[in-house]
Amino acid sequence: MKFLGVNGYPSELEEAKKIFTVGEVYRVHDCDVQSWSHSIQFDGVKGRYNGVMFELTTELSSTHNGAGK
Repeated sequence: MKFLGVNGYPSELEEAKKIFTVGEVYRVHDCDVQSWSHSIQFDGVKGRYNGVMFELTTELSSTHNGAGK
């Protein structure tokens, strides 16, 4: 998934920006999909993050196994 650096609740986005780099691709460990929301857990990263802050991508060359910051 590619981190967009936008969308989500302000507090969620603020925390995600401390961990993820905008435009970088991260490998998904687990995804929880509900009727109105979805959260994603990434390899090597603690916690779950609001899926609206990411977009599905087929890019693999810059994939992180963990957070880049």
